[in-house]
Amino acid sequence: MRKEFVDDYEHVDDSIEYVILNLLQPDDNTDEFAKLQEDFNATLLNGCKCNGKCDDETCGHGGNYEIKNEQLILRDDRKCKDLLYECNESCTCSIENCLNRKVQYGPCDDLKIKNLEEKGCGLITLNKLSKGEFVCEYAGEILTKSEAIKRDKENHEL
Repeated sequence: MRKEFVDDYEHVDDSIEYVILNLLQPDDNTDEFAKLQEDFNATLLNGCKCNGKCDDETCGHGGNYEIKNEQLILRDDRKCKDLLYECNESCTCSIENCLNRKVQYGPCDDLKIKNLEEKGCGLITLNKLSKGEFVCEYAGEILTKSEAIKRDKENHEL
C-alpha cells in the first residue's frame, strides 16, 4: 500500500517544487504566532500508540479511510469531517500496514496544471476519480491571520 513520493509533475513555473511538509512562517514574536506554533507542534508530536495496524475504535488518528477497489478512500462516517489527522513518524503503528497514511505519500497520479483561459490555472487529471479519492493537499507555509492579511495587502499593491 505504501508508495514513495516523487515530484514528477509538470509545473507552470520551473522554480516551483511540490512539497509534502508544512512549514511555519518565521517567528514574529507575537502571541498569535506562539499559539500557532503550539497547535502545529501538538499535531506533529501526538502519535498513536497502536501495535501494528491501527484500529478505528482506539486510534486517535484512525478511521479516515477504507479500502475500495484496492485503494484508500475517504470514509463518509469518519470521526472528524473538518481535518484529517494521519499517523506519522511519532506513531508506533506499522508503516506498511497502517490504513491511516494516504496524504503523506503525495497527490494522485496524472495531475496536470493547465491554463484555463479566463479562469487562470486549474488542476486537472486524466483519470476518473472515485468519490472520496484523495487528489492532493495544500502543503506550504502556515501563516497567522495577521501575517496572511499583511501579505495579501502587499500582493494587491504590486
